Order: sequence, then C-alpha cells, then structure tokens
Amino acid sequence: MVVDGAELDILIRLTSQICKAIPEDFTREMEDGRINKDRFVKRLVDALNASVEPSPCCPGIRRAILEQAVIMMEYDSRYASCFSDHGMAEAVSLVEETALDAENYTLFLGDGGLTEAGDPLSSVVARAKELLAIR
Repeated sequence: MVVDGAELDILIRLTSQICKAIPEDFTREMEDGRINKDRFVKRLVDALNASVEPSPCCPGIRRAILEQAVIMMEYDSRYASCFSDHGMAEAVSLVEETALDAENYTLFLGDGGLTEAGDPLSSVVARAKELLAIR
C-alpha cells in the first residue's frame, strides 16, 4: 500500500484481474478483514486524485483505478457507498474534465507500440458515474 507510480499501476491492474476472475474470493478477503476495505478504497481514490495529469511512466493508471472501482461496484453495489464516502465522485468528475487521448491506449515497452485499451476512457468514466449515481 506504499508503492507509487509504475508499481502502483501494475498492482492495481493485477488486483482488477483477480477481482474480475474470482470476485467472490476478492470480496471475501475484503469482508473478512484480510484486506482493509476502507484503506484499499481510500488508496484507490487518493491515487486517482494524485494523478490529475498522468505521468509518462504510467499513463494508464487512472483507467486502471476506474476499471478496478467499476468491477468492484458491479460485483457488489455496497462498494458504491464506500467509494462515495472517500470522495470518488469528485475524482471521477476530475478525470472526466482532464481526460487525455493517450489514456485510450496501452503502451508496450520493449518492442514498443500502442494498442487500444478497450472501451474509451470516457465510457469507463460514464460507467463509474452511473454506478456512483452521479448526474
């Protein structure tokens, strides 16, 4: 929970894949207290707020955070209130206002290159707002 930058980006992407693949196990770990739910959610919101302008080392971190939040809220709607309690609505609005075209792509290191990251960031933002009931 004390990592930043590229390491945080990697960890968030990993947790979102775990949550997507086995959501019941991920949720159980949160509910049983092995992972502190409030601390985890606060860290995601804080990282999103700290990434007003994505850094060149991890331009997709805001997308990764939002995708993680969406997965959690889609699996269990109770997470929406937890995210709201930690200021996610304001953070999502800020992402919407400052979205960059580069955030619609995944960068590959090594051989280099870009690939589309799936849904445009605007769609991920819209889904997060819908789950948080932001109008």
